[in-house]
Amino acid sequence: MTIQTAWQWGYKNLQKKSTSASLDTEVLLSFVIKKPKEFLYTHPEKKITARQFKKINQKIKLRSKNWPIAYLISRQGFYGLDFLVDKNVLIPRPETELIVEEAIKTIKAAEENKQKIILIDIGTGSGCIPITIGKKIHSHFSSSSASGKKSVLKILATDISSPALKIARHNAQKHKIKIQFLKRNLLGGFLNSPILNSQSTLIITANLPYLTAKQMREKTIQKEPRQALFGGKDGLYYYQQLLEQLNKIKPAQAIVFLEIDPAQNKKIQSLIKKILPGTQVEIKKDLAKKDRLVIIKI
Repeated sequence: MTIQTAWQWGYKNLQKKSTSASLDTEVLLSFVIKKPKEFLYTHPEKKITARQFKKINQKIKLRSKNWPIAYLISRQGFYGLDFLVDKNVLIPRPETELIVEEAIKTIKAAEENKQKIILIDIGTGSGCIPITIGKKIHSHFSSSSASGKKSVLKILATDISSPALKIARHNAQKHKIKIQFLKRNLLGGFLNSPILNSQSTLIITANLPYLTAKQMREKTIQKEPRQALFGGKDGLYYYQQLLEQLNKIKPAQAIVFLEIDPAQNKKIQSLIKKILPGTQVEIKKDLAKKDRLVIIKI
């Protein structure tokens, strides 16, 4: 069987199952034969082995059953970086890049003022948020080495899932970013921690499960871990817990970044006002002009 024949076969089997059948077939075929997509078009007559076709067949069948491409090729791009993903972690989305952008701006400004920064990513999953922030901050200060500046950013990340933490550790090692990973329920265990009672500026990022029961019926997310998606009746169950933990911990100086569904804008602001009165709250829109990021200054 040739590459062209395999592509035609894959496309035919996905045509009625996926809205991106052509692209899906290209990505899976390229992954299996370990060649770039351009190779498929410049060498359509090249033969593939029986073993390769068996793998393509398996992946096409899984894709036809709504398995995400990212899981089938074990990788997903995010903010220009490549991350290992599997069924134990949420697949990084483009809208989550906003939380990274805003956190980077805040950290750069604080470090320019010679403030020590502690970043804690809550519900880290694949680790894409803290790893990307660490990578970009390290790159920024490396390029500024002539001025003698050096990043003093310390990064921690928590997740309740051991399999997810295993993936996150792999990604941190791959990108050579030092992160302390902890198995915790949100900020649990930090109540009397000297880390949060220090004079450092605390940055908290969290893309916690925020989908409602109705949103959980969407077929495109059925293969992703439910515990990484479902946020209770109104989608804010875990954010309410996190806000209550912050109220108990009472950090001296903290900036919190939370990703939300646009429909949760008013309700989460009410929660913040109730649980953390006197804090400053700002809402940022994503590229689609939808309310996506909540910034809380304590």
